[in-house]
Amino acid sequence: MSNLARVVGCNSYRQQLREQAIEILAELALDVPVNMSRKIIATLRHLFLDGRSNSSDTSQVEEVDSKTVRRKAGEALVRLLSNRTARASTSIAIQAMLLGHDESTDAVVNRGQSGSNLVTRLSDMLEDKVCQVSAAEIIEQLCLHFTKYHQLPKQVATNLLAKVVNQILSVKTRANDTAIMESGNNNHVAENDVESQPPKDADRNQSSIQQNYDQSEERRFLTALLSLALLICNKLTDADDFSCAVTEDAALVKKLLEIIYMNNFLTADCLRIMKLTCQMLKAMVQLKPSCIKYIREYNFMEALCNISKSMSDLDKSMLFNGDYHWTTKSARSLASLVKEVQDELSKSQEQELVKVLEKLEEKEICFLVS
Repeated sequence: MSNLARVVGCNSYRQQLREQAIEILAELALDVPVNMSRKIIATLRHLFLDGRSNSSDTSQVEEVDSKTVRRKAGEALVRLLSNRTARASTSIAIQAMLLGHDESTDAVVNRGQSGSNLVTRLSDMLEDKVCQVSAAEIIEQLCLHFTKYHQLPKQVATNLLAKVVNQILSVKTRANDTAIMESGNNNHVAENDVESQPPKDADRNQSSIQQNYDQSEERRFLTALLSLALLICNKLTDADDFSCAVTEDAALVKKLLEIIYMNNFLTADCLRIMKLTCQMLKAMVQLKPSCIKYIREYNFMEALCNISKSMSDLDKSMLFNGDYHWTTKSARSLASLVKEVQDELSKSQEQELVKVLEKLEEKEICFLVS
């Protein structure tokens, strides 16, 4: 194992060899004794967070210049944290090692502090294109751990949500998607991305490959952001926290609408984004009813209903895909999620009506008394 760690942390080895060493270390971490797992996690942790190995042999401590090696280390950590076949004790141990402490200790305060520090550090990495996807996914796995043990301070969770929302708001929208949204054409659905169409020459072929890769990475990051935001909204914050984190109701609602138009393609990745966006919308209605005004103003539900119908066949085909449901946090269909949002909107509308009637009744009583 020490040889593998040396390969991973040394720039003189070929990049492909180092990536393979990371893969092997990640597999070993689940089966070797705890003290060896701790060394593996520490190696991957330092590679991802610091861009270097943490070898005690100073001759082996070298800066990791390769972006792909650092990305690979992050992906390995995500796989370890999200491994559903690992024993519960193993998962807890891996989380504890990533936080940099011994899982056998009962120092809950220290755990909470180290968790807060790590989450803050990872949240700063959301702006780094090399690390942002893995950073978001690692934060989500840690937040699941914190939810269980109540170890993440509310202020840290609120600050994290604000950063995640800002990242969602910064998602670039293509001009044609914005035009379609503004024109109200809700029936626009493509089988595949425009860039995936057969190119006319070699240069365009290369450009198409790069564009498809970029789009895939953007969707991976968007999926990770939406999933993380949803977890924070549902498990780590309340209405007051959400209001502090989300100050621009209209901007967020509009951006979510742009996102569903931007990903209005018949692919599993786009369906995943639709479902997460739908669940995020429901959480917003529950936590900040003032968002409802903009949901209605932008005809959000009409767009969602039309897209849900166009994606129904694809949705049915994913019914028995367990991995897919795990990543979308829901085994329900997009149509059922849309209905939940509609029900939540109706419920909120009824509550608003009751409040109005109560105020009118109070005024009437005051008038009669006077």
